Amino acid sequence: MTEVLNPEKLRYCLYARKSTESDERQALSIESQVNEMLQIAERENLEVIDIRRESKSAKDSGNRPVFK
Repeated sequence: MTEVLNPEKLRYCLYARKSTESDERQALSIESQVNEMLQIAERENLEVIDIRRESKSAKDSGNRPVFK
């Protein structure tokens, strides 16, 4: 059996994004995305420490400051 050297539990940050240019093609709103991710995190017993939201077009490279 392999010994775990650092048994700390992983912590997670959720990132929800909605493009401001393609509202008609976006399947889920930001809050819907967050709710779905939180349900998954609860089901999988994941520790979520932060939730980041961004509503910005990524058409131009480097235009997602929250993601960075």
